[in-house]
Amino acid sequence: MTEETHANLYRREMDVELQYKENKDSLYVNNVLKTSINWNESFANTILNGTNTRQAVEPRKRHLRDEFSVIKKFRNNKSMDVNASFDYLYLPGKLLTLSDSVPQSLNVNTLSSLISTRFRHRVWGMYISYDAQMKYHRDDIEHNDHDKVSYQQAELKLTPRMSMEKNGLRLSCSLPVYVSSYRLAGAKEHQAFVSPYVSLDYQCSGYLSLLFNYSHQKSCYGVGNCLPLAYYRSYATRIEGNGKLCFISYDNVDGKLEYSNPNIGLFFNARGSYTLINDVPLFGYRYENNIYSIVATPQKANNRQVLASAELSKAFGYGKLTMTIGADAMRHDYKAWISEQVADGYVDNYSAKFQVAFIPTPLFSLEGKSTFHESKYTNKTFRSLSSSPLRSFKHNLTMNFMPGNFLFAWTHELYHSNDHSVSHTYFSDLKCTYTHKRYEISFMANNIFGSKKYKRNVVYSSTIQYTVNSLRPREFMLEVSFSL
Repeated sequence: MTEETHANLYRREMDVELQYKENKDSLYVNNVLKTSINWNESFANTILNGTNTRQAVEPRKRHLRDEFSVIKKFRNNKSMDVNASFDYLYLPGKLLTLSDSVPQSLNVNTLSSLISTRFRHRVWGMYISYDAQMKYHRDDIEHNDHDKVSYQQAELKLTPRMSMEKNGLRLSCSLPVYVSSYRLAGAKEHQAFVSPYVSLDYQCSGYLSLLFNYSHQKSCYGVGNCLPLAYYRSYATRIEGNGKLCFISYDNVDGKLEYSNPNIGLFFNARGSYTLINDVPLFGYRYENNIYSIVATPQKANNRQVLASAELSKAFGYGKLTMTIGADAMRHDYKAWISEQVADGYVDNYSAKFQVAFIPTPLFSLEGKSTFHESKYTNKTFRSLSSSPLRSFKHNLTMNFMPGNFLFAWTHELYHSNDHSVSHTYFSDLKCTYTHKRYEISFMANNIFGSKKYKRNVVYSSTIQYTVNSLRPREFMLEVSFSL
């Protein structure tokens, strides 16, 4: 698949904002009214697989939003908040697609409203608050002037919160309770669930601290992928939904240990997290006649992600020399719909870094950083789809020379990897700055003798893929700034 595009984008927008504000010792009132309108459009000519194709997009957005908030303070650390908002969005759009010379028309009306109140007080050294929130959202979608779909969501949320701090221990937790009603294309569904959150922060000593968080969330999956319509997102990509609502849940646990001792110049932190995502909908993919289709399926899966990281820094000579090493590791297990069946796969990512900063004199400093990254995809169901480990290296070196009011900075960047189909890249930038009282003059020479193109050449069994991307231009710039 070859594609070459030349495009023009036109922006014509107008924004208006009106605000009323009142701020007193016991009363705060704020109301903001915003409206915006645009006449944006873009045009492009694309050579797709040797065929000249015209693209055109005309999104004409209209937006009206009002936000109101009031805070009333009472005696004995008591207060009450009331917040309300109204949001209306109209997005008529036309999109020229590959399948038809007649542009696709997709008009979306969105209405959202929210009102919430909060009461806060203090009991036995603990701050306790109660939140109540009512939310309504509606989308009306009209496709090509004849297919109409409506989505509605009404939600009631009650949230008790508690926080306390004592002897270096900070504890906060909340227990939101949701009662929601959903409608999509005439189908109804009701949901009731809770989303607990707990955060624990303990300062063990002046140097050592521990942090722990747990949260559970549940939400409706993006409606745009579930609509009972087949519509285009771009001139060559289309979505085929099945009209069924999906609800996914997140469980996340993470913790952090941090040690900081500036007296000896030693700093260390380590962090780990585990995330479980349940009931993720699976999508199938189809490529026909240069059109890429994303098709909703009734299949669902559970995904997991594990992340661990650590970093150690040491300063020598009162900060004249600082060295840092760090590493990250992540595994993401997930499922995909391939060849009409559920395929198990996972992605492993590893990275490491080394940084050094050296300031021998006030006139000169040296900063360097090297990073290593490895990525590998493994498909346990279809072994032929697994990839070999891709290892890449990136090195940065910056030298600063600072005589008087001048600053000379020379930066070098080098990138290379074990992917022999990708060319090595190197950049060298030079910057000179002169500062005097109220004005500053800077001269920059970017990529003065580095790589200008990124090339990739991959040979498959039946095809050859050759890609050339233009990188940083070789440019010179003069900048003058001053204050009156």
